[in-house]
Amino acid sequence: MHVCVVAPDPAVSAALGPILFQDPRWSAISICPDANCGWLTFKRQRPGVFFVGIGADRAQARSGLSLADRIRRSDDRCVIIFLSAQTTMPPEIFKAYPLDCLGLPLDQARLRLTVDRLFANASRQVQDKGQLPVARVRIRYFGEFACVTDGGRTADLRLPGGKCRELLAFLLSRPDRSVSRDQLLEHLFGGKKDERTINRLHVTISGLRKALRRVDGLSLQGQYSLSVAEGVCDLTDYLRHARSIMTIDEGNVRLAERIAGLYAGTCFGEADYEWAEPLKASLDEAQELLLLRIAAFHESKNDLKRSEQALMTLVELNPWSEGGQTALLDLYINQRRPAQYKKAYEAFRQIMEDELDLPMDVRFQKAYQTFLPS
Repeated sequence: MHVCVVAPDPAVSAALGPILFQDPRWSAISICPDANCGWLTFKRQRPGVFFVGIGADRAQARSGLSLADRIRRSDDRCVIIFLSAQTTMPPEIFKAYPLDCLGLPLDQARLRLTVDRLFANASRQVQDKGQLPVARVRIRYFGEFACVTDGGRTADLRLPGGKCRELLAFLLSRPDRSVSRDQLLEHLFGGKKDERTINRLHVTISGLRKALRRVDGLSLQGQYSLSVAEGVCDLTDYLRHARSIMTIDEGNVRLAERIAGLYAGTCFGEADYEWAEPLKASLDEAQELLLLRIAAFHESKNDLKRSEQALMTLVELNPWSEGGQTALLDLYINQRRPAQYKKAYEAFRQIMEDELDLPMDVRFQKAYQTFLPS
């Protein structure tokens, strides 16, 4: 579970430290110094839990209350926990339906009880539904396009035509971002701007807006901006998280592995969207970097099996990944596993020499000769 702390006072974040950074149940932790940062974090990363500071200063209090209200109106599944320096709780605090309102300085025992209650509620939801409640209908764009229910059954969004499906794909690849009409005309209608084409765009948007009423957490905001909640679409979840995970540590490795698991080959299936080609290339690059970072983290913890799994996943997805292939060879060298090294070396050599007409690195050639008699 991803948690975000929004508190102007650094002492508040420090007081939360023992609960946040020492509890392995959190999948990721974000710290924001103000409400603007908190809102951006919500839009980009969709944390499931927010600790929101309500300072003694009236302006800061209004800012925190406004943030909590915006979050709840955008996604009522988010859990809000207030941290208040005020002697009396303002009545507006309850409009956000908080799980708890904790006074400052923090009572560590009560804080622990609140966090345990939070995870107990999540655990009951998993037992009741078999998974965390994220969406009744989910959209898959990795591999073949599909809409599925929580139970895994196919769901029909009743998208009126292929152009409507392409519009949905285009907006899902740009979640929570304003898209201009000119951009839609350029990418979806070949740059035509005549009255007939503009009318066709408006009809397509209207059809999409009606179809999205069947999906919780997915709605058109204004005319050309798509609001997408966490868990509704594999592509938007991946885009939000994959590039933001710059380093892997104990706090985010589970999130990183979950996000890497969303990637299932080329997105959009067999649909030939010209605008999507740069996106596909950037997704491939992001997945390679993510898996390499996951592998390096597990190797640093001496969990060589999980490191190997991450690298094997990478080279299976992309046999031409030089970073993945060489990291796998180095892993086998360090582990002294000659049989696995020889197999991986020969497969990579065939790609390098036969397909790319490039020689193998001398270091790997020497290792191969060393392992050859084994």
